[in-house]
Amino acid sequence: MVDKQELIDKLKYPPTHDYILDGLKPKGILAERFEAIKKTAPDFFKGKRFLDVGCNKAFFSLYASQFCNEVVGIDIDDNNLGYEELWNELKKPNTEFIRTGFRDFIPKKRFDRIFIGNTHHYIFRECNGWDWIYKLAAITNNKGLVLIEGPVDMKCRDMFGCIPEEFREHFNYEEFIEVMNKFFSLKTKIPTGYLQGRYIMLFERKPDPMDNKFELSELPVVRMIIESHREKHRKKAFFTKDDLVCKVYFDTLDTDYFELKVNMSRMSPFSNGIVGVVYDKGKLVGWLEKKISGRFFQFGENQIELFKMHCQHQIFLSRNGYLDFDIATVNCAEEKGKIVIFDKNQVNLIKSLEPYLIKNYFTYLKRDFPKIGEEIVELIRNAMATKDSVKIENAYKKVLEILEEKMKISVIIPVYNQKEEYFKEAVKSILNQTIKPYEIIIIDDGSEPQIMDSPETFLAALPISITILRNEKNMGIGYSRKRGIDEATGDYIAFLSSDDVWDKDFLRIMIETSRQQPNKILYSSNYHMNAKGKIILKFESLSYNNHEDFCIACWEAAKRENMFVNFSTTFFPKKVFKKVQFDKDLRFGEDLDFLLRSMKHFEYYLVNKPLLYYRAEGNLTSKIMDKIPKQNIMIRKKCKEYWNG
Repeated sequence: MVDKQELIDKLKYPPTHDYILDGLKPKGILAERFEAIKKTAPDFFKGKRFLDVGCNKAFFSLYASQFCNEVVGIDIDDNNLGYEELWNELKKPNTEFIRTGFRDFIPKKRFDRIFIGNTHHYIFRECNGWDWIYKLAAITNNKGLVLIEGPVDMKCRDMFGCIPEEFREHFNYEEFIEVMNKFFSLKTKIPTGYLQGRYIMLFERKPDPMDNKFELSELPVVRMIIESHREKHRKKAFFTKDDLVCKVYFDTLDTDYFELKVNMSRMSPFSNGIVGVVYDKGKLVGWLEKKISGRFFQFGENQIELFKMHCQHQIFLSRNGYLDFDIATVNCAEEKGKIVIFDKNQVNLIKSLEPYLIKNYFTYLKRDFPKIGEEIVELIRNAMATKDSVKIENAYKKVLEILEEKMKISVIIPVYNQKEEYFKEAVKSILNQTIKPYEIIIIDDGSEPQIMDSPETFLAALPISITILRNEKNMGIGYSRKRGIDEATGDYIAFLSSDDVWDKDFLRIMIETSRQQPNKILYSSNYHMNAKGKIILKFESLSYNNHEDFCIACWEAAKRENMFVNFSTTFFPKKVFKKVQFDKDLRFGEDLDFLLRSMKHFEYYLVNKPLLYYRAEGNLTSKIMDKIPKQNIMIRKKCKEYWNG
């Protein structure tokens, strides 16, 4: 007979999991951990379905099995320490242990209790970032509790041996909590006391709008439609519930309910169209989608932008062990300036890819995206052949790099009576960017020659395409910005005032962020500096949970004659200006006017890093302060009429 205690004691690593099996008595650090967790969340172990992520020597799984109906413990055991032998001996009728990482874990049902004990940094490493939180949300019941124990940033010295160098800047509490807040409410956060730099954090799953429409029965994900409004014996049956439309394309349906398979695609930040696929007794009969009042793309239309979104979507899915094989352009639509990606029934596990899926994927890829090129096709094909999530993720990242080399950035600088030294500093900060722009467009708004010396000599030797436009007379910055936009040939546009200076990583960070936040207008925090270039203030813009709150804050700031967004920190997809333009008749205040009008159609997203050195003393704005109040009132009145029109 196997001595179970001997098996536990034989596993020397990690020492934070030692316990006596008889009576389940934790020892050493585990005893401190256990008491702190129970004190933080007394009823945490009393649920229906309990998931122990990183179960290790199974103490928490065994403890939960005394109170929960079902317990699942998972651990990757990538060092082959011998957990499986122990698990086989400790297993109970209501307990299951699975050797898998979180990325490749596919549960059959959701959980109302999930414990991630000193493990989430390993999940971060496994999934190359915080995308695993979307999967965590997918497998957590409404109002379910998640307890995460561990480090929150690189201040915990152990993290330097765990987190790869290229991801360390993202392993911080701010980015972690930003994603968690999408799905969970933080109930408690306390330092552990027993391990330096680590915390116990208790979260509760926020209500999921889908829970009001469907009842979950298993994952990956099957729900039941509660109310059946189908019209029987129709070739096409459409049912509507709130903002969703169910479309069924079979003549007869045998049951009173449909099964709706809602896969990881619904959780993707790059997918917001199809909610799931409808099955009737295992037979595909239709799908459920959000109501779309916009325009569907035609085959082959908008190829580069759509394929970039598809790559971002695939990177997200691959980090969670999935891929989407429905790539047809016709499955995409545009509504209110946003691209809607539809994902039907082709999201599958990477580990169980079928050859026909891969074949169909490349057939449609070549048909709908002929501009992508054979180099990219082969790069993806070779990665898929490995069925390796990391290699597939890296392949799509490489594709994005290739595509973004083809994407062009135009930088626009309006200039009026600027000191030459300031102007040169601004231009040099563009040339020093780690990602170079395609072109610089300078609009000289009627400067006096003796103040703004002819810039051609300075600019002629620069290694970037530079266009100089001269207004015959001083027309104002609204006119100059619009003229620069009309001249620009780039896919993205950034503005820089002629006396401001960019951080060297401004364009790189903006491009990388645009991958995660496509079709949004980006802006950043900034430093204020005096006329001599000395930093006098770090100005951190506030982050808002939703676009509505952002809009309210902008209107309130405008009342106080404050400009909420510094336009030298902004980064625009050029298509924004097909919808909204700068008012060419505004000699100043054009940025406030544009902000208040554009946010009706587009979301703004804050990059919460200071990426601009704003010259707050001696600039043109400071010379027209007495004219601002009257102009501000006129602009707000005009923009309110625009919103109400």
